[in-house]
Amino acid sequence: MTTSTNALSQTDNRKPVVFISGPMTGIENYNREMFHHEASQLRNIGFTVLNPAIFPDGLEHHQYLAMTLVMLEQADAIYLLDGWENSIGAKAEVIRARELNLMFLGQSWEVLWAAAALRPATNRTSGGAFDVGGVLHRPMQPGEYDFGQRQTGQMRERHD
Repeated sequence: MTTSTNALSQTDNRKPVVFISGPMTGIENYNREMFHHEASQLRNIGFTVLNPAIFPDGLEHHQYLAMTLVMLEQADAIYLLDGWENSIGAKAEVIRARELNLMFLGQSWEVLWAAAALRPATNRTSGGAFDVGGVLHRPMQPGEYDFGQRQTGQMRERHD
């Protein structure tokens, strides 16, 4: 069996992957302008950029966070925007980045100092970054959610 030299050369030329994290909720256009600006700057210096500002409008906060945590697992580094410490989602991403042992980059030294000082609560009943502040919904079994009641968020009882 032979190994393709093409596959090896692609690995050797791989750019480092960076995930951008920062505040979005409550900021005009979800802070997309800042995310896109920083993504452009990072691309220009040679990174492959994972930018959560590309997600469409219309999902719930916990859905966005679930997607960003998966994106983060593909990264080599996390890039923190100013104000990340005021965002529940960004805090969850920072905690997960620590768990993944990612490199930390940021818009300023103050951003990096804030990340170094973040101490996740040790008395959480659920695990890791996946439920910081109770942002994510609890796992559900197939058929447990009644999509017809989506607006009220009502759960229907399971009939096992």
